Amino acid sequence: MAVPAMYVVDAGLAAVFIGGLLLLALAVWWSRTGDGVEIPRERWPGLAKAAAAVGWALFAGGIFLQILGHFSHVGVARW
Repeated sequence: MAVPAMYVVDAGLAAVFIGGLLLLALAVWWSRTGDGVEIPRERWPGLAKAAAAVGWALFAGGIFLQILGHFSHVGVARW
């Protein structure tokens, strides 16, 4: 069970993993659909563009949450 002060950091870590897995799934789709040929982003389906945006937002937001939680809630990291 997590310490209450670490909930923000744990949520950030979960968001990083989910965002990374979403980006990895998108990369697998891209490599299988393109069959080794580059697919320009403007030809991506709307769902793939949305998945990429959500994946990057989760990944970057998760890192931000970890940093925020570490420096604001965890006692040893206070300035």
